[in-house]
Amino acid sequence: MAIKWVRDNIANFGGDPSKITLFGESAGAASIVAQMIAPDSQGLFKNVILQSGTLTNKWAMNSPARALEKSQDLVKRSKCEKDVVSFSL
Repeated sequence: MAIKWVRDNIANFGGDPSKITLFGESAGAASIVAQMIAPDSQGLFKNVILQSGTLTNKWAMNSPARALEKSQDLVKRSKCEKDVVSFSL
């Protein structure tokens, strides 16, 4: 959604929507690799710069159950008053 916003609005800031470059470092680089293969992202950017992260790193991909477990642990450690992670897989 953010990349679409950039594409749709970059000209208002003097940019060229046909020359969008994404940059990511570590987890950001892994996220960009995911964008590169996502069908909905095709045509939204032209170039990428990846620094120190790939989608094949074991920390880059988690099962939905593992992601939920990590999120719930973060909520617990943050001492949140409510269970903010209440979606279902």
